[in-house]
This record gives sequence, C-alpha cells and structure tokens, in this order.
Amino acid sequence: MSILERLLKLSDDPDGMEKLYRQEPQAFRSVFQDALSKRPDSLLLQAWRARFEYVPERAATLRTFDLVLMVVLCLVAGSLYKIPAWTPVTESAFFPDMWP
Repeated sequence: MSILERLLKLSDDPDGMEKLYRQEPQAFRSVFQDALSKRPDSLLLQAWRARFEYVPERAATLRTFDLVLMVVLCLVAGSLYKIPAWTPVTESAFFPDMWP
C-alpha cells in the first residue's frame, strides 16, 4: 500500500496519521497535497495543512537605536527630577502637592 493510500485511509484517524508522519515524514509531506486535493472536506487534513504552513512570527528585537533612545530619555527624565537640587527652585514649587 502506498503512502498516499495509507494517508487517505487515515484521514479520519489523528493518532494513526501522526504515527505515519513520524515513521516517514518526508514521504508524508511529499504526498500530502495530493491527499488534501482528493479529500478537501477532511477536517484533519485541513489541520495538518495549517500545521505545515504555519510560520511563527518573529519577536521584535531591540535595535541599537532603540537602546540609545531609551537611555537618553531616562537621562532626561532623571535630569528633570533633579532640577530642584541643581537650581534655587524649591521642591514644593517644582513638585506641587496633587493630593487634597
């Protein structure tokens, strides 16, 4: 029995299809499209198509520019916080009491 025939026979048996895939992954992949075209209504074959076509999204990486910008913004925020210590402005005038 060819792998295509076995694949079609197992198109409603998830465990059997997984076993077949693990035994012969390359052959399974090579005849999979033929099996799907013969049984397009099979939910299990559609799930396997999604499994084969899935491409995970890459996570965004931190670029050098992003890191430099983050450091600069932290330095600016820290400098703004220290204005009362570096100038004659009092803390009570610079940091107003916001709570009643």
